[in-house]
Amino acid sequence: MPTLSGTWLPRALALGLFAGSATFTLGSTAAMTPLAAKARPRLLAIENVNVVTLVPGEPERLRRQTVIVRNGRIETIARSTRANPVVIPARATVINGRGLFLLPGLADMHAHMSWLQSGLGADATDLYDLFMIHGVTTVYNMHGFTADGAGRPVLGPVELKQRLARGEDFGPRLYSSSPIMREPRVSSPDVAEALVRQYAADGYDAIKVYNPLTADKYERIRAVANELGITILGHSPRSGSRLDLMLNDGHDQISHIFELSETAFSRTGQASPGADTDFPAVARKLVEHDVWVTPTIALSKHTAERFDPAHLVALTNAPWMRFVPRIMRNVWIRDAPPQFGWQEWWVERFEFQYRLARALQDEGVRLLMGGDPELPYKLHGLSLHEEMQSFVEAGFSEHEILTIASRNAAEFLGTLAEQGTIEVGKSPDMILVRGNPLRRLSNARRLEGIMLRQQWLTKSDLEARSLRVEQKFNR
Repeated sequence: MPTLSGTWLPRALALGLFAGSATFTLGSTAAMTPLAAKARPRLLAIENVNVVTLVPGEPERLRRQTVIVRNGRIETIARSTRANPVVIPARATVINGRGLFLLPGLADMHAHMSWLQSGLGADATDLYDLFMIHGVTTVYNMHGFTADGAGRPVLGPVELKQRLARGEDFGPRLYSSSPIMREPRVSSPDVAEALVRQYAADGYDAIKVYNPLTADKYERIRAVANELGITILGHSPRSGSRLDLMLNDGHDQISHIFELSETAFSRTGQASPGADTDFPAVARKLVEHDVWVTPTIALSKHTAERFDPAHLVALTNAPWMRFVPRIMRNVWIRDAPPQFGWQEWWVERFEFQYRLARALQDEGVRLLMGGDPELPYKLHGLSLHEEMQSFVEAGFSEHEILTIASRNAAEFLGTLAEQGTIEVGKSPDMILVRGNPLRRLSNARRLEGIMLRQQWLTKSDLEARSLRVEQKFNR
């Protein structure tokens, strides 16, 4: 199990914003305005490519495949041989996939887009581009909003989702929870019910609960959400009850594994003696009640690392910090030291959470991957890869991690018939990377192209989007 003893440096800092030989060049000339999506290719063919389908029961890797996409659907996945050649359609855009790997696009199932309401000068296109240049094709925003900090109307996630669907903007597939349901705004069960009905009518995909929230208000939220058929997700109410309240036929997804460590094991989130022996019983309760978990296990380690002054200097000078608005950079630097606890406490905390995450997977609990960007030093897109690397440290295989980051997300969202795996007939939300991500997970960051919303973005297209955001935030 990883610890912070000895010489260490965070993964992302050593790598910069992009990793490996496919590192994007940030010094060329590009437009300063948002970049429109390219015209949709009717026909796309990728030859001699390794395909990581993530289809249960299939080999983890299909070698030397030809993948043909026609009119927004995967038409062919086959190995071309002399005896059975795959015929490339005329007028197809052809990509040489030799040495490359094709896998489903990644999903950040715990993201934040609050920069859009914070007066930072960031717009939705900036966030979309940050996600896409990291291979993230699906985003779940975890805090709905319709106004900025001063109460002025802004485009919220529901409207942004509609604009994406209409083709007015281009970016990842977007989902969003409601504004946070917590006291004192949720002042009574009646207020709780009215808000749930309002948020469902507004078009949010889920109701997000948070602490503090007393049991009677939470029970009303759950009853009305179940009546309306809308998902409940988020934190524990922490109203003196514990895990059973969340599991009583209503809570669909638990955000953060520390919510489990605090409701099922101890109020501080620390491991009590012998706590590991309780993992299977807790996992069985989650499976029984069909509750998903988004662990965000990188958070506690990330906090532990920030106690080190040298680490904070490295964070401040990290190349990817140029992709953060200048005002936010200054806020992060000001608030960099953790606000409570001590390093050893956080180390114990994240090691406990690593073991718990592995146990949940072993017992059949369905997990999701979330990077939680906009926390200090958590960048959109990059933080998802940091979270995936934490799963490696927790003992997950690369194939398990990619499945959680793609297929599991589509299953949770109810879109598995369309996305989440690479199969004939499905929508081609795919990323093309250099190097085998099943051998080294960081290869999932070495993008050569992505296909999203039936549009193919080349490495050069992604470089241009990267440069645009960098230049905008460093004028």
